[in-house]
Amino acid sequence: MSVAGRTGWLHWASLEAAATISRAEATGEAAQEIEVSSAGALDCGRARISDYRVRRHTRSCGKGTSAVSHTPLRRYTDIPALIYLLSERKITLLDPRSWDDKNDSRYLALYREKKKLSSVLALCFSQAGETYHHWRVFAGGPAGVCVRFKRVELLTAVKRQASVRSRTVRYLAMSDIRASVPKVQDLPFLKRLAFEHENEFRMIYESETETLTKLDIEIPLSSIERITLSPWVHDDLSPDIKRVLKSIKGCSGLEIVRSTLISNDEWQRHGESAA
Repeated sequence: MSVAGRTGWLHWASLEAAATISRAEATGEAAQEIEVSSAGALDCGRARISDYRVRRHTRSCGKGTSAVSHTPLRRYTDIPALIYLLSERKITLLDPRSWDDKNDSRYLALYREKKKLSSVLALCFSQAGETYHHWRVFAGGPAGVCVRFKRVELLTAVKRQASVRSRTVRYLAMSDIRASVPKVQDLPFLKRLAFEHENEFRMIYESETETLTKLDIEIPLSSIERITLSPWVHDDLSPDIKRVLKSIKGCSGLEIVRSTLISNDEWQRHGESAA
């Protein structure tokens, strides 16, 4: 295939994937998703194009039993925010203007401006497993925690709140944005490809009339599957932290563990067994 033909095919595939995902998330129906992921690069004279692989799989974005629909949602935060969540039984959406990623916050500001809204608030989760990046960036230090939510139960509770939208974030390369114009409704759910490993799921709240800096949404404690304490919290402090958290009304049965991501006995014994 020629460079021009290959580039055109890639552009079509990425647009088709985006359209399919948007339809599925908008309707709540199962859909076929085309995943387009970078698998390297190919030099063709002066033209440098990405080599992509495309694979299809069935994805359920609403009612259904696929792995995606039951993937846990992880919220990395700190102990004070966790205590508020457990005590009030609420998750909190905040103004994104203070976010570190100014590209991301700018898109949300543009969304607010273009739709003439008074407020746009957001809350971010990860659909990825535990990673060093998530701990260091979003819950750094010994006060960090990760709250793992049961996806279906959490989203069912959130749906009771009016004017909230939830979607998986879509990641774009610079070459993608040069080839298309974004839709305003997609702006809150677009990020640069360099953040793809975060595998983010995002909730946003919007209002045309109210100017808000935060929004609490009630959730049941049963939507929490597990709480993981920071890998940097000292071993001697973990029991006391667990005891304080479990003393909060209704939280005695919560599963609370300490992360062993950076210090795991089994992993170290495996190395010691080397022959």
